[in-house]
Amino acid sequence: MFHRSKKERPRPVTLTPPYDPGPSRGRGEPSPVEVNTIRISESMKLEPYYGFTNVAPYEVIYKNKEYPTAEHLFQAMKFLPDQPRIAEHIRTMDMVLDKKFEQHPELQRKLLETEQAYLILENGSKDTFWGNGDGDGLNRFGQALMRLREKLRSQR
Repeated sequence: MFHRSKKERPRPVTLTPPYDPGPSRGRGEPSPVEVNTIRISESMKLEPYYGFTNVAPYEVIYKNKEYPTAEHLFQAMKFLPDQPRIAEHIRTMDMVLDKKFEQHPELQRKLLETEQAYLILENGSKDTFWGNGDGDGLNRFGQALMRLREKLRSQR
């Protein structure tokens, strides 16, 4: 059994099916983040889940206007008349992702193939809201993808 001191940070786990459960945290069972975790990187264009990121080149159509990426739409929504204040970042991101995945069935399929994996956006240490930051971020983007995955699963 592998034991880690409390001061040590968990090592990143890169998983490919079949999923490697990773080391336990000394309690006899792996943590939920170590089991079945998929890390998504905005900087690794050749990664299998890069298409899930908002910067991936999948156009999104919203109100009859085409945006080259979901990130373009998300940023544009900050200035749209019906969104004068962007206090609802998470709701907006959910809608943007919903549009993107609705318009790209191959991404829907790939997202559903992640099954119950915990999705983490690794986009640098500066973004602790949408991403994982230095490991202590809120990972709101990963959470939004997991909500969408559940929504898609419930519609089947």
